[in-house]
Amino acid sequence: MTEKDFSTLELIKLYWRKKFFIGAVTFVMTSLSIVGALMLPKYYIAGATIMANDESGGMMAGLAGMASQLGFGGVVGGVGDQVNRYLAILKSSTLKEKVIRTFDLAEKYESKTMVDAFAEFSGNYSVILDEEMQVSFSFVDRDQEMVAEIANYILFCLDSINQSLTNSSGRNQRIFVERQYETILDSLSMLEKSLVELMEKNNLIVIPDQFAASAQQAAVIKSNIMLKEVERDVMLQSMDRDAPQVRQVLTEIGSLEEKYAEFYRSTEDGLFVNFNDAPKLGVEYEKLNRKIEYYAQIMMFVGSQLEEAKIEEVKDIPSFQVLDRPMRPDKKYKPSRSKIVIAVFLMSISMSMAYLYFRQRWVLEEN
Repeated sequence: MTEKDFSTLELIKLYWRKKFFIGAVTFVMTSLSIVGALMLPKYYIAGATIMANDESGGMMAGLAGMASQLGFGGVVGGVGDQVNRYLAILKSSTLKEKVIRTFDLAEKYESKTMVDAFAEFSGNYSVILDEEMQVSFSFVDRDQEMVAEIANYILFCLDSINQSLTNSSGRNQRIFVERQYETILDSLSMLEKSLVELMEKNNLIVIPDQFAASAQQAAVIKSNIMLKEVERDVMLQSMDRDAPQVRQVLTEIGSLEEKYAEFYRSTEDGLFVNFNDAPKLGVEYEKLNRKIEYYAQIMMFVGSQLEEAKIEEVKDIPSFQVLDRPMRPDKKYKPSRSKIVIAVFLMSISMSMAYLYFRQRWVLEEN
């Protein structure tokens, strides 16, 4: 048989003749894989899945809601910032060091340095973020009991560290809002003082009402003047100007005109507003009043945030929601012995057949 005659049919005949060899190799390798798979240590996995708590936003959620009403929606962060904080804490060296020292994992891993213990721990520990903004972490270890304890302790460390950061942020937020509140109070107090000085200087009580009363009173006096002037003109047609009745009417007209002129003169103790100063007083009054109303609204907004900041500083509520809590695993995570045996079985057949194929080619080439 030459190399040219080494066809597929001949290869099948070769495998058939060597079927006991292939079976023996496969049997031996598969048996060894079964023994080896049974000797491999078992690993168990435990973990948890969490999501942002609606109440954990606290101050930031309140600021976001108020900011949206004022037209600044989207400026204040939301759930995404909280999830990023969870990821940062779970991946932090602080949390890993707490776990390693609490469960003495450095000795268990037989690590010479803390760096080696960190590397070994990181190899068994994973953190992922899914599309629904849910954070999951898992830990793998040989100890079936300890793996659940470590996962629960990671959950506890996440809550305590996040709570500490939240309270610290709440304290800083409270101090900041408190300073802003005091600044607004000072500005409001100065504006109110300016308004009081304006009203005292110009004998003002309620400017809109005083303006209306002054205009109404001036209109009454002006109408009386016009009526008296008509009466005077009628009397002068039949009487002399020195007649007592005419002089009386003229006196009344002069008195009314004097009263009417007082509306255009500055008075220190008058109840009515000086018409010459009315436009200027009205503008100045409205300007101060608008500023006071503006600062009053800002004070209400900042005041509510100050109360929330005080609550945020001392609150003690879960900083996240746990969807899946760590449980003691009933089944091993790895190794998958069946997959190992099947893989070795298929590899044994393939390798033995490959050996026969190349050996036969070598023999043909030699001949």
